[in-house]
Amino acid sequence: MRIKIVSPEKLDGVIECQEDGSFIIAEGQITIEQMAEELRLVRPNSATGLVNTVNSRPEFVLRSLEYVGWFVEWPEVAGAEVGDQSEEHEPGDFNVN
Repeated sequence: MRIKIVSPEKLDGVIECQEDGSFIIAEGQITIEQMAEELRLVRPNSATGLVNTVNSRPEFVLRSLEYVGWFVEWPEVAGAEVGDQSEEHEPGDFNVN
């Protein structure tokens, strides 16, 4: 899976997630060192998935980078349905088939 990221300094890149839980920078101007420097000040929190190292699962690294101001273009989840926003239900209104 490839995920686009952009630093607060507007440097961009693409992270490629590997099946073994690691990742590489597939393209762009960002470096692992820049990512590590940004994560250095993050206070790790297992409940929210925040980490302060690039030596973690990619989803935790990316979530932590978002926390410190990076933009992460998360992929859409296959099969996810968007609900019809035009339908309004009254409290206690249940659709039972």
